[in-house]
Amino acid sequence: MEYPILKLGRWGAATAVRVMACLVISEPESRRPLGLARWRPRPRPFWRRWFTPAVLEIVESEDESLLCTVQQSWGLRAGWDVFDADNRYVGSIHGAYVLDPFGRPLAILVSSDTAVQKSFVDASRRELGTLLQDASGDCLSFGTALPDNPFARMLLLATVLVS
Repeated sequence: MEYPILKLGRWGAATAVRVMACLVISEPESRRPLGLARWRPRPRPFWRRWFTPAVLEIVESEDESLLCTVQQSWGLRAGWDVFDADNRYVGSIHGAYVLDPFGRPLAILVSSDTAVQKSFVDASRRELGTLLQDASGDCLSFGTALPDNPFARMLLLATVLVS
């Protein structure tokens, strides 16, 4: 999470070799892989899927060590909960709204005048990050107004991956 810009590839389908759909996260200039986002396999009997939330794992590419998980939440405020590698709650995502671990608004994802760019802004309308979308994948850049906090970056990355 120390890179200022992340290139997010397109979701690849599961194959006979790869049992999960995955997306490569890379450094934009060199295209060097930094990590993967992959959906955790769901239980086989279809009825168990109703009781098992969808889980997205984000791993580092070198040794595939877990960075964080994004889990579909239940209840009236359905959304996504983000947990770090030690299973500590980092925050949540509800549509375009990103909340910190205490339920306070961290950012909102807003569209710009162009259809290819979206921005994460805080309550003061400071830009925390930018998402540029194109045919080869998305590019997420973290703004200087974003606190130097890897958990805040995890939340923005998770928001892009589940939206």
